[in-house]
Parts: sequence; C-alpha cells; structure tokens
Amino acid sequence: MVPMPDLLGTQELAALLGIKPRTISAYLARGIVLPAPCARLACGPIWARRDVEAWQQSKACQRRDAI
Repeated sequence: MVPMPDLLGTQELAALLGIKPRTISAYLARGIVLPAPCARLACGPIWARRDVEAWQQSKACQRRDAI
C-alpha cells in the first residue's frame, strides 16, 4: 500500500474517506460538515491528514455514544 501524504487534496481526502471525489465537492457545496481545510489553493482546498484522522475519530466516537 502506498502511504498517504500529510497534505490531502480532494482526491486524497475522498480516498481516505472511501467516497468519490465528486461527493467531497458536493458536500462542500452543500455545507455538509467536513474537517476544515488548512489552506485553499487555486487547485482547491487542502486538508492536513492528522486533522482528517482526528475528525474521523471524533465522528466514530459520536456514533458509538449514540448507540
């Protein structure tokens, strides 16, 4: 397996979350909660992998607590 980079564009974020890149774009357009990008470049938003992983952990904890 190829290691994920520390910075993620839309393609990498989608791969990490197991969804399609166009789903990320749709979520952003609709204001659906995603981790906040650490930067916005001409190519689009950029996320820090550690922020995304922390966000995933918090979402998993919320789901467990709701059960």
